[in-house]
Amino acid sequence: MSRSAAPSSYRVFDPPTATIEPVEAPRWFVAVPRSLQEASEQATRSVTGALRAGERRLLVEASLAEFEPTGTRFRFLELLAFTQQIGLAMLERTDLFPPARPHAKLLFSAMSDATLAGGCIQYNNLPVATLGSQSAMSARDGAFIVVAPRVSGGPPQKQAEMQRRLELAVCDVLSSAGSRPVVVVNPRFGASAAVDACQTAYLVRPLSVSFLQDNLAHEMSKGSACLLRCYPHMWSVMVDWASSGDWSYSGRFSSCPAPAQLEEIVRTGLMRERFKGQPVTEVAVEPEQ
Repeated sequence: MSRSAAPSSYRVFDPPTATIEPVEAPRWFVAVPRSLQEASEQATRSVTGALRAGERRLLVEASLAEFEPTGTRFRFLELLAFTQQIGLAMLERTDLFPPARPHAKLLFSAMSDATLAGGCIQYNNLPVATLGSQSAMSARDGAFIVVAPRVSGGPPQKQAEMQRRLELAVCDVLSSAGSRPVVVVNPRFGASAAVDACQTAYLVRPLSVSFLQDNLAHEMSKGSACLLRCYPHMWSVMVDWASSGDWSYSGRFSSCPAPAQLEEIVRTGLMRERFKGQPVTEVAVEPEQ
């Protein structure tokens, strides 16, 4: 992760929901995390804030390379530590965990993940189970954290059926938990209306930016951008035209922006910060690999 810097200016882009610009800088919710630990702290603060506000179905999207379960740089133990920190913070909410329901259960889609997690976690009130198993939900569970549900392995011709079963298992937790909180972390099993309906408590999405400096340029220049949402704040976009860690605030949205909106706000940020208002002839924004 790159070094974070305080946003230098603030603008509101379509679709805006506020006319008053932020006045405090830096703010924790517009700071690109410099490390996995900083991302964990941001996510924990966002999740606990959402729980205090009464939200009970939450989505956490930490699209960092080490947390990305489908990527080549995925580190399961780092994601487990990230999830454990969220779980421990949730357990501090004694109103959510009465004596009869003292557990925040971590649910995994693969038995191998659940077994490894069970051997690593040393907290009795953070039990582990596999999605769809008989032990997935019990009366002593006060909350549930679904960790990186995904389909891995198996023949390609059975992938669709495996995804369908996994979605049903996740939906069963979401629908059966009642008033108990459910946090879904980095789901990777395709589109799901039930997951999409969850409130986004935390989202960090690093982006790779390619651009032509002018019409005479023959090669694409490289930069960085980041989409960040920390509940209850808006979806903020930061740009770092030289990938040097010198982040600047580009703008914000009231909901997760479409790709075209994201590309336009990144273009505007590049024009302002790198080219001092000069046009950028071409911009391509992609998830960071």
